[in-house]
Amino acid sequence: MSPEHETQRPLMHEGLFFAVIAIFFFTLVSWFFATTPNLSADISSFFQGFTLVQVPNTTALLPAPATPGAYTTVYAVAARWCLIWGGFEIFLLILRFGVRSSSWRKVETFTTIIWWFGAYYLINMFLSPATTLVVWFAFWGAIVMLLGGQLVIRGLILAAISRLK
Repeated sequence: MSPEHETQRPLMHEGLFFAVIAIFFFTLVSWFFATTPNLSADISSFFQGFTLVQVPNTTALLPAPATPGAYTTVYAVAARWCLIWGGFEIFLLILRFGVRSSSWRKVETFTTIIWWFGAYYLINMFLSPATTLVVWFAFWGAIVMLLGGQLVIRGLILAAISRLK
């Protein structure tokens, strides 16, 4: 196989992955709106309920819902989204191994799995009818730590792979 065919082959696979992801995304969005009564109104109410509030024990003002515990439907949909999307990422990872995607793409997909299942866990752990402003901001702190952890894991795996080559 000539070098130009080798560089085009992964691009074709990435186009296929993009198409599969786009179709799944729009199908999932449609499914949530079709199966969750008043989801559009709940999401609208959620964002309209945001105000600038003082972060507890600081002088900082950040946007937050005035009553963070009032949006359980939105939180439940977000949790289900994370769980389903994490499962879909597992499917994508299996496909990536099947079509021999680059190591970078495999690692990216693997750490994305960590992100989605971690977000699912954090939503279930923090966001409930009992959510207060303190818990709301603790949730976002945990989300930032999850993102940082995901990036560190990605970097460590990529560094290990580059040392093995």
